Amino acid sequence: LHSGALYLLALVGGFGWLLLGREREQAELARLEVVDPLTDVPNRRGFFQALAPWMALARRPGQPTALVVFDLDHFKRINDGYGHPAGDVVLAHLAGTCKRQLRDSDLLGRLVGVEFAILLPRTNLDDATMVAERMRAAIEGERVKTERALISLTASFGVTTIRPDDSTVTLLARADEALR
Repeated sequence: LHSGALYLLALVGGFGWLLLGREREQAELARLEVVDPLTDVPNRRGFFQALAPWMALARRPGQPTALVVFDLDHFKRINDGYGHPAGDVVLAHLAGTCKRQLRDSDLLGRLVGVEFAILLPRTNLDDATMVAERMRAAIEGERVKTERALISLTASFGVTTIRPDDSTVTLLARADEALR
């Protein structure tokens, strides 16, 4: 009887352990749906999910919210010249550099490839432009050490604020136009 109880206890414990492992896996899968694993910032889906309430708030009078988009200049040259692993190191380093320039309330996201966006709540166009310039200088001022080289970076920025009549499409189009 005693060994049967121990066996049952071990069985229940093992089953609990399996369930816990499955829960962890599901949580990680859910996280990967909205977070870019390379840069550990929201991916396009995650960024747009976070942007949605700010788009709604922009319809009310009050503090402006800014959007900054930026692209790494000549990134293809890095991938072609030093390889994709070096490109990955550059992108991860870039995300870290950018996060250090932002407030806790700001949100950096990776939209696609080397295009990133930053949501700056309660920030007007002039202040957002200063943030973009500070970030541009920080990116340009650092060199990224990879296995094969020390790589210098530059980035181009576009800045806008959310307007009451904006959709995510019009907002991004205006930010992209400012970037070009």
